[in-house]
Amino acid sequence: MQVLDVVAERGKLHGAGEELQQPGQVADGRADAYWGPGLQPWDGAAGALIVSEAGGTVGDLDGANGGDWPPTGNVLAAVPVLWDPLLEILRDVYR
Repeated sequence: MQVLDVVAERGKLHGAGEELQQPGQVADGRADAYWGPGLQPWDGAAGALIVSEAGGTVGDLDGANGGDWPPTGNVLAAVPVLWDPLLEILRDVYR
């Protein structure tokens, strides 16, 4: 299953750019997932916390981390139903 298949089947995905806004869009339901590789904490730590507090899942390719900023700087924020399929796809691509 490819990213576009998951998104077509289950929701909306936002990619790199506007790192401060896009995790917030996951938190308020305007987007279902966000992937930001190689970010710094100032790029989106607040957004990651907001997603987590709103019931979303946040982490990196090592897995969910309870809303803490991933030390790798690779950030996946998603609604729970998309977390596992997107994590699997991203692991295949980035590892």
